[in-house]
Amino acid sequence: MLNNGELKTGSNEMELVDFRIFKQSGDKVYEGIYGVNVAKVREIIKMPNLTELPGVPEYIEGIFDLRGVVIPVINLAKWMQINEPKDAAIKPRVIIAEFSEILIGFIVHEAKRIRRISWADIEAATFASNAGTLDKGKITGVTRIENDEVLLILDLESV
Repeated sequence: MLNNGELKTGSNEMELVDFRIFKQSGDKVYEGIYGVNVAKVREIIKMPNLTELPGVPEYIEGIFDLRGVVIPVINLAKWMQINEPKDAAIKPRVIIAEFSEILIGFIVHEAKRIRRISWADIEAATFASNAGTLDKGKITGVTRIENDEVLLILDLESV
């Protein structure tokens, strides 16, 4: 559904959904650039009305019904322990991903585009943060995009 061009087997490329999560630090807002393998993504939708669930971790925002399937929704910023900006013009989207035939929604602040990246341009995530939730196991790689910015490739299955 999201695939806007066919990838040939052995093409040494992958497609990523490029999305953003904004972080408030003092009086500045920083834009985090992330990606997830498009093969895991079913669709990207506008923020639905959610039903809250009692007794779940705070990063689980709730559930909603998508064409007869109940989908849990995780706030990626909260899961990554990012201080979200209160006043930023965020256009939240929910990335619906499928893992082992289970659908899960992930709230992101903005979904930008699909990027086709050469495997040669992807570097292994050789760093780890002992302090935060976002550690080496959750970042599968990094790549540079325009303006020499870094895009972190996330492993959403680890959530």
